[in-house]
Amino acid sequence: MLDMCHIQDYEEVNLKQKSICILLPGENISPVGGYKVTYQYANALSQNGYIVTIVHSVLPSKGLSTTIPRPLRMGLWIVGQLQRMGCLHQKWFPLNQQIKSLNLTHITKENLPKADIYIATAVMTAYSIQRFAATSAVKYYFIQGYECWDVAEDFLLSTYHYPMHKIAISPWLMEKIAAEGEQATYIPNGIDTEEFGLDILPNQREPKSILFMSSSLRIKGTSDAIAALEVVHAKYPDIHVCSFGTCMRPSKLPKWISYYRSPTKKQLRLLYNKAAIFLGTSWTEGFGLTIAEAMACGCAVICTRNGGYQAISHEDNSCIVPIQRPDLLAEQVIRLLEFPMFRIQLAEAGIRTILQDFSLEKAQTTFVEYIGRTAR
Repeated sequence: MLDMCHIQDYEEVNLKQKSICILLPGENISPVGGYKVTYQYANALSQNGYIVTIVHSVLPSKGLSTTIPRPLRMGLWIVGQLQRMGCLHQKWFPLNQQIKSLNLTHITKENLPKADIYIATAVMTAYSIQRFAATSAVKYYFIQGYECWDVAEDFLLSTYHYPMHKIAISPWLMEKIAAEGEQATYIPNGIDTEEFGLDILPNQREPKSILFMSSSLRIKGTSDAIAALEVVHAKYPDIHVCSFGTCMRPSKLPKWISYYRSPTKKQLRLLYNKAAIFLGTSWTEGFGLTIAEAMACGCAVICTRNGGYQAISHEDNSCIVPIQRPDLLAEQVIRLLEFPMFRIQLAEAGIRTILQDFSLEKAQTTFVEYIGRTAR
């Protein structure tokens, strides 16, 4: 007979051999924050002995496909075919070699890989898991945003009632889930401080250097950043402003703003470290990775008051303004230009916030331990 020590060892080995299937809504060939976080957790799970498969599905399950307008559905179908043929494949994030990655046009009961554990990362993938995954499997719903831009709000809220372990990345998402009478576990995102760190001290930076992210998505508030900085530029024409993003250079971006499209990790870290001030202008965010990255690299952050940013920002480490108020953004930029010691104080507080509360190692450890504890 096995003694209790041997039984425990056997159970640990058996647990590490469990298979996990993670569902993502299609593959992105350009960096996307929610995908990056998911890939980081996939690597951590793989490193801890799980057999990990990632499935990218462009279209929702057939039962929901008809809710998408026909022209868009056709376009997504074409993208799905190109991905399946390997013509569109993400190369920006290094997944562990042991992780298997699949591209499917849509999920069915027949093509969903069999696994002990399933992790949904979006509304449509939660629907697919709820509909097609084996009832004996352990299911998780990794909630990274309030995705009412993709589906009707009633349908979104209905997914919170699925019998799955729910993980939310920010307090405001926890509140949304609790309002539906459901429970979730709070695991905030973590920042890789080897990728984003301090190279230039805040007091050694050009005080009038400003950075922000540009996006073609209206809700990211790029137009608000531009409007605010035009006000600042009128008063301080010698400011040095840079922006970065994955989109083409925005047509409304003034010529005096430098733009870097799809910078490498090294280039992005340099941009953050050269900037004294970072603007986060989104109207809504699940978490707000960019302001966390900026803090880790020593920028003083000015950001909008949305739920995701508020997981990180508070009065001691950032300047916070209401969303869609470029006039107030401009006021705060001018304030930091005119009071450099206050800017430096904010930047130093931001660095401490990331190091103490939002390290990648802490997030990964918490995530992996939670899966291990609840999937037994």
